[in-house]
Amino acid sequence: PGFYRSEMTDQVDPKRLQHELNVLNTLVQKLQDELANRENEIGQLQRRVRQLTEENAALKAGTVTTTASSSPPAGRTASSSTVGKSAIAGITQHAQQGSRQLTETHTTIPEWPLGDGQIVPDDKKTKKAVRNGVPHSVRRDVWMSVTAADKLLSERPRLFEHALYDTFPWLRDMAGANYMERVDRFSPRNVPNFGGTLNFGDIPLNVNGERWSKIILCVVAQNNSRVTYCPSLPQLIGILFLYLNEAQVYGVVKGLLQSSTAAHTNNPTASSDDTPLKYRYLPINQMQRQLMVDSMISLIRKRYSNVMKTVERLNVDLSKICKHWIDTFFIGTFPFDVVLRLVDAYLLEGNKIVHRFALGLFKMLEKELVKAQTSETFETILATKMNELGDWDGLISRAFGVHLSRKDLDSLEQEIRPQIKRLGSIRNIGVYYRPRVHDPSDIIKDPSQWELIFGWLPSTLVLTAVIRQCYSSQKNGWSIGTMYANCRGHACNLLLVEAYPDAEPGEERTEAVQPQVFGTFNSHSLGISKKNSHGDGTCFVFTLQPEEGKYHWVNYDPGLPTTPETSPVSPWAVVDDDTQGIVAEEDAAKLLGTEEGKDEAEEHEEKEGEEQQENYVNRQFIVGRRKHISFGGGGDGAALQLTDDLNRGSTYKSATYNNPPLCSASNFSVQKVEVYVFADPEED
Repeated sequence: PGFYRSEMTDQVDPKRLQHELNVLNTLVQKLQDELANRENEIGQLQRRVRQLTEENAALKAGTVTTTASSSPPAGRTASSSTVGKSAIAGITQHAQQGSRQLTETHTTIPEWPLGDGQIVPDDKKTKKAVRNGVPHSVRRDVWMSVTAADKLLSERPRLFEHALYDTFPWLRDMAGANYMERVDRFSPRNVPNFGGTLNFGDIPLNVNGERWSKIILCVVAQNNSRVTYCPSLPQLIGILFLYLNEAQVYGVVKGLLQSSTAAHTNNPTASSDDTPLKYRYLPINQMQRQLMVDSMISLIRKRYSNVMKTVERLNVDLSKICKHWIDTFFIGTFPFDVVLRLVDAYLLEGNKIVHRFALGLFKMLEKELVKAQTSETFETILATKMNELGDWDGLISRAFGVHLSRKDLDSLEQEIRPQIKRLGSIRNIGVYYRPRVHDPSDIIKDPSQWELIFGWLPSTLVLTAVIRQCYSSQKNGWSIGTMYANCRGHACNLLLVEAYPDAEPGEERTEAVQPQVFGTFNSHSLGISKKNSHGDGTCFVFTLQPEEGKYHWVNYDPGLPTTPETSPVSPWAVVDDDTQGIVAEEDAAKLLGTEEGKDEAEEHEEKEGEEQQENYVNRQFIVGRRKHISFGGGGDGAALQLTDDLNRGSTYKSATYNNPPLCSASNFSVQKVEVYVFADPEED
């Protein structure tokens, strides 16, 4: 469908020809669809001709027992030579390099025995046909049928379009007759990898195919919040794009994830993490992925005890090897056409196929593996020996000869699960945050910048969070007191600043200076700090224009609790001042009001300044004062500081964030300030 990598696209600048390539790919897709329809019609006519010819011959012989309206005999859609050559020719037109990799054959594939309507999931004939090998010419139809994606898209033809707009709502406002034309000019900035890799180098995708794979990952993440860890998903999507278009890929992945997340158990009160699945395809969290890895190791141990003795003697990291196989579908270990044979069966039968191929590989190499003298030799044999032997038909035969049922895997995982739980909790990896901005910003005009910011946020924030503007210098006035008051009661917030850098001494500017945009993410309310500072280690500073960058706390570790322990439970919780570490409202009013209050404030700041010299140098996340507010400290100075009238500011390399100055000049003139807080999505 136009997603194969070509030699031409490797030699030219993809940006210069992107538009032309997109138009051509769209046209080619339409022609391919039309060609597939024509080939289907030709196949039906050919079968009809054969049927009438046979019935005519039988009629002459006086043995006919059927009428001309009888159902045609089962057969192929068209001859293997006609359709096969046509399909391969289509691939070649897209990319010679990709087509060579796809059409290179290391196994024997017999004639496809099933006709239209005969590809039925969980049917013995379908299983036998798929295991024997799926030709290129029918692979798209087989994948769509065995996953029931064809039925899903037939019932909901605009499923992907709606999911795409739900993920990237601003695409509706872009120019273009349909979503395809709009997406042709779009590439996501923040792409979830689900714990896997976004490197598609071993899959013959072209630039457009890789771009679409990333878009699908974003859409899947946005619409499947329960899927927190699935390292094999990026590679599977890349493989699917070799034969399917974007709507078909999404339909297939949606079906697989629905099956994988559904709870199939007699215990209705069991949580999803404790529920064995009858139809597993993809692990949806780290627990399930670890179960799959440990199950594979356990199967190898039970069936190949001599090999496991060698593994233990040489201290081979078998867990790392199994993880790689599971996450990549053996890409890099097997020739690509063998990988496709595995994926054919996997889409029909689930992840037990991956276990079968691992066991088949150990069976083929058992004699070689037990002779290994080092762990490096052991791993080299697993990675390269099959290429030397070249008996890929033998490997496939042994893989499918392994007796392994879903029930066997259920029992095995039930045995292993308690052992994994004793290892401690496994934190989930954050995936994708879409920007749901309730109030438009006068600073951020490009929606993709919101997308980038949301990708930087800590994983404790809920995917469905809505952000609302609580302060704008353009709307609410230039006052630090007003900003404090408007932020009171809200926990997490984003501070955005648009500014013009000051001219350096003796600098003469001959060109107009462009505004620069930077800001902070704050875990706690903005206000006068009760102590030296407030906030926790999830705070960070960032730049958006002219360069993009995020600078987190120097001691930040996403796997450890943040400090202090007063972090809000919910990012949009209504919180009190004491919890947030800021001065109470009445005290803040006094400090910001009378001259007597100003004297008290100066004494307060002087006292806290002495404490600052003693400790907490790199924990000055938010330093709220009457005369200024700053973020980060130590080093050369605050990462960002704004005056009480919010008209002026400064930025330096801080010890808190080890950041470069956020603006091209240390001092700057502020043009706009905005603060966004996280609101309860139920109020949206």
